[in-house]
Amino acid sequence: MRNLFRLLPAILCLATLPLLAQTTTVTKSVLHGLPEDTSIVIRLNSGRGLIDKIKASPFGDLRTHPEFKGFFDMVASEIEKGAKEGEAELGFNPLDLLDSLDGEVTFAIGGIEKIVSAIVQEIGAGGSGEDAVKPGDIPLLITANARSKAGSVRKKFAKIFSKIEEEEGVKSSIRDFHGGKITTFKAPKNADLDLSELYFGELGSTFFFGINKGYFEKTFATLAGQEGASLTKSTDFIETSAQLGGTDADLLIYVNTKSIFGSIKKNLQSNPLFQVIYNMIETKIIGTSLKNFATTTNFAPDGIDAVSFINTDGKREGLLGLFDGPAFSAADVAKGVPPTVDSFTAMNFDFPKFYQLVREVANMAMGMAQGAPGIDVEQIIEGQFQIKPSKVFGALGNKMAWFARASEGAADDPLGLGTFGLQVDLKDKKTIHGFLKKLPALLSQTLFLSGIRVEDYNDTEIFHFSSEGPVAAIAGNKLVLTINAKFLKDLINRSGKADAKSLADDATYKKITSGYPAKVSSVNFARKEYYKQSMSTLSALAAESGEEIPDLSAIFDILGDSGGYAVWNEKGYLSKARVPFKKKSK
Repeated sequence: MRNLFRLLPAILCLATLPLLAQTTTVTKSVLHGLPEDTSIVIRLNSGRGLIDKIKASPFGDLRTHPEFKGFFDMVASEIEKGAKEGEAELGFNPLDLLDSLDGEVTFAIGGIEKIVSAIVQEIGAGGSGEDAVKPGDIPLLITANARSKAGSVRKKFAKIFSKIEEEEGVKSSIRDFHGGKITTFKAPKNADLDLSELYFGELGSTFFFGINKGYFEKTFATLAGQEGASLTKSTDFIETSAQLGGTDADLLIYVNTKSIFGSIKKNLQSNPLFQVIYNMIETKIIGTSLKNFATTTNFAPDGIDAVSFINTDGKREGLLGLFDGPAFSAADVAKGVPPTVDSFTAMNFDFPKFYQLVREVANMAMGMAQGAPGIDVEQIIEGQFQIKPSKVFGALGNKMAWFARASEGAADDPLGLGTFGLQVDLKDKKTIHGFLKKLPALLSQTLFLSGIRVEDYNDTEIFHFSSEGPVAAIAGNKLVLTINAKFLKDLINRSGKADAKSLADDATYKKITSGYPAKVSSVNFARKEYYKQSMSTLSALAAESGEEIPDLSAIFDILGDSGGYAVWNEKGYLSKARVPFKKKSK
């Protein structure tokens, strides 16, 4: 039990592992106690239920799969060994403590304004900021609900704490607090520890562990109904919860970006240089309207469902605003794409806005570095290479697509990586064609690449950047860049042929996308074969380098073809995805 006080956070973290919560619903979630400025929340609605779902799904078969059985056996052996050692020290098997936890599990980090303030102040005083924050300043909280087994859990924790006090000289004190109890652990005065106090609480059947007294007590009191507004009463949280379809998912991750970036902005205002940099980041990258981001994941009997939402109050700015554009149908965007592709993602993308962002950031960085405001990177490029970037990017359309196909074992694919590439809609083919004609000379000047070859194929110029790829060409009204010339030629042959079979005609693609909205801002589709082959190749390459890892392709034996989509709505950017399971073997 040496230095057990140092290990107490780990012990209590283990005690909150979600392996052991039951499937019943929490009467009052800890979410209702978290302060409104809480930065990050990770919540399991029912850890035991989640684990039971995973075991009942095809994932349960991996436990005995030849590729993974050795690994799982090793882990089980180590856990059993540690449990026996713990039982010898504590008088009970630590796994029994985990088995007693019977409810919601939550990990949260509170508001960070005080932390940011301390760092900024130290930097302003000439320091590095590394010593500004102590562990006890971090508003970290972990909770677990034991429900009907709270009495058993309480006794086991009491044994742990008694052992710590006996062998480490740690002092504890218990006090009543808003209908519950809080135990404070203090390390000996001569202990060389950055963290001098730990807090353990009980409110009903919920157990709390924290290292920051203020955040710990505020959450405790708010949950007890005695203090302050909670996160769940925040308009921003309520809006995002509604978009997600509620927060009682198997897994919820919530990031309060408004609180995080608001704390940073407030504390940078006193430094003119930092303020200029932050304002650029906020307006061009983060977006001034970004409120929060959240995602939920649910294990259904037949697959995994994920929903994500970025709350911008409907505004389309910053990096996220780059994905704005006219919505399209999943069927229309797949036309012209060969039905043999195994992975396909299409999305809106504003290329002119992207270039303008890069241009402004580069101008500011170069101006600050050279002490000469007013530098324009566009003029520099145009003067040196006779290419006007704004015209090139302005000639690109507002949609791009990524595609991939598993290896067919061809001689031109010795690594078995398959084919992958990118295609971009065009507004002005003439400008892009002119740019491609200048590209060989440009690459020769900047990257010292020579030997770029232009092939005339069916009245289309294919640009070969090396003997083995990549290659680029304009096929129809799209600019295509890929690593496989044969695949590119197939795209060229298909362009302009309305009767050519495409991914839009593929039965699997139509089945996956059949329930999607009529218009979307992004769509993705993947056959399991592509990822299965990719994982198999990865394992083979690792083996060649002397690293023995399981054949990860076995994971995709239990999964089906998957897909997802994203749409803009009046509150922000909503995305949904689903990975189905194959039927579990008997």
